[in-house]
Amino acid sequence: MAAIYYERYSTVCNDIFSVLSSVLKSFVEQPEHLLTLFPAFLVHFWLLLFAFGAVGVRFLSSVFRLVKRAQWFLKQGDRHPLRAIGMAAAVLVFAGAAIGKALAVIA
Repeated sequence: MAAIYYERYSTVCNDIFSVLSSVLKSFVEQPEHLLTLFPAFLVHFWLLLFAFGAVGVRFLSSVFRLVKRAQWFLKQGDRHPLRAIGMAAAVLVFAGAAIGKALAVIA
């Protein structure tokens, strides 16, 4: 479909922005062409969600390792897992606040 639009508009338009505006105008005039692109948008959205999930899993595994080390560090850490989780959360919040403050000063 893109090749058809390119062939149709390549002789008329010299600038890429005018080509894009012509294609977008044709999509507005004939919205049924958008239905053919909908599956591609879904696939790319799914890939974006997959990437966010992978990053989230990596982050959570590092948080779990941090909690495990905090349990080892605490006296009777195995009996008080919430204290270890609180310590790990405090470290993460402190680091996030420090990074946020540094970015606010720089920007």
